[in-house]
Amino acid sequence: MQISSSVTSYWRQMLELTRTLVTEKFTTLNGYPANANVLYGDTDSVMVSFGVKSIEETIALGKEGAAYISSFF
Repeated sequence: MQISSSVTSYWRQMLELTRTLVTEKFTTLNGYPANANVLYGDTDSVMVSFGVKSIEETIALGKEGAAYISSFF
């Protein structure tokens, strides 16, 4: 029970840090086309809307975001 509680707590901390990092970096103030919005987070994924219209832009920002967030973990 204690291990389960610890894992859940750690996951929540990682999710909150991910949300903070994404929403602070991917903003119009930092030169991005729109402000990113974290739509959903689960134990192994985070869904982000980067606010762009093309698939190419979305994929590029997704790759950049994944590398950026991974560098913290």
